[in-house]
Amino acid sequence: MNKIINCLGTGFAGCPNEFLAAQLVLLGIVGYGVFVFALRWFLSARPMRRGIEERTRQVRARLPLVSPPNTTATTEIQKLLDRAKELADWPPWVFIWSKGDEVASWRLIHEAETLMADLYSPEEVKVRLVMVANDLHVTGNPTADAMAEYIASKIGIKLGTQAPIISNPLSPEWDVAKITDGWALIKPALSVDEREQRALLKQGMRKLYEQRDRVFADAMDWNNRSLWLLIVALALIAVLGIFVGGRSLLVLGALGGLLSRLTRTFKRQQQLSDDGTQWMAIFLSPVLGALVGWAGVLILSYGRNLFNLDILFSGLVWDAPLNVTKMALAIVFGISERLFDSVTSFVDQRFVSTLDKPAR
Repeated sequence: MNKIINCLGTGFAGCPNEFLAAQLVLLGIVGYGVFVFALRWFLSARPMRRGIEERTRQVRARLPLVSPPNTTATTEIQKLLDRAKELADWPPWVFIWSKGDEVASWRLIHEAETLMADLYSPEEVKVRLVMVANDLHVTGNPTADAMAEYIASKIGIKLGTQAPIISNPLSPEWDVAKITDGWALIKPALSVDEREQRALLKQGMRKLYEQRDRVFADAMDWNNRSLWLLIVALALIAVLGIFVGGRSLLVLGALGGLLSRLTRTFKRQQQLSDDGTQWMAIFLSPVLGALVGWAGVLILSYGRNLFNLDILFSGLVWDAPLNVTKMALAIVFGISERLFDSVTSFVDQRFVSTLDKPAR
């Protein structure tokens, strides 16, 4: 059953309904794109920038407690912190955000904190060595674990030992007054002098921060690739909705993708994340659902007669007006990506088996 559209003239201008629908498609896609970029700024970029500024402020406040001002070491540390803050200061209207500045800022801050190891008191160096060794041990990285084992053998501790009164020795708010008491409770047998202790601490901190920065950079890279896919997908939806048809299927598939993300959000346990990358998965879900819902209905419409699927999808005709079968399938495909994978695998197997049959 074909859909009849009364048109006067040529092109979209002669079909008011189609022209209006095309305008609505473009408006919806542009609006969603602007919405995504705005949310990335307010929910991801802005909090991340504020976190960098706050960490920089904390390190600056910690610096006078461990060293006199205007020394060579403090000057170098201040330069690193100034550069980190400079990278974190850019106008809020810049929506082309790659997160490269954040990665560089954290690396500068971590290097500044590492250089502060030369300024710590001997007691603070000892306790930080214990905590850094344990932090390296739990990263799951073989190189980091080997370094943790080496530090533990040098300072004579068993990995897993924790100072009972220190929650996070890498934090700038560490209470220096408690360091001596915490170290007295551990009492390892040192086999290295103070100079080697500081060198071990700096290398351990660099390795630990290198591991964390790599994870953070990988997350940012995934975020950027996801944004590129989002832009391409929105452009593809615009082309399909305007020139091919099936706009209702795109909307229903997007609804299914949104429902899928909502159910996953309520079912899964709360996870702590400070990189904002989880937002991209949420932004992609409706877009992926729209494309999967549209493509799934198209594939089943094509394969209904070809693969003898009339019993299940007797009312599924691509050119027919929207009906309950098409609506339900578009939503279900949007919700379940695995269903779409199963359908494409089934079609692929049937095509291969058909082509492999000997000619009669």
